[in-house]
Amino acid sequence: MQAAWPKKDKRISLAEGIQIQKLLNKRGLYNGKYDGRFGELSREGITKFQLSAGMVPDGYASPALLDRLKRGSAPR
Repeated sequence: MQAAWPKKDKRISLAEGIQIQKLLNKRGLYNGKYDGRFGELSREGITKFQLSAGMVPDGYASPALLDRLKRGSAPR
């Protein structure tokens, strides 16, 4: 699934991207490099987390996603 970047969301920084990847990994949803770049593995992990957290499963790394990951809003 690909679409334009959501206009209301600001882009995340490289450091925030790495943090998202690490938090996804802790939940068993990502098994790639921690590089802050969002390829297929990252998007798959994000989408799985979004589905489990009741979020729109768009695969985008956003500030809202990072916040939910930090709060541990979805089961492992």
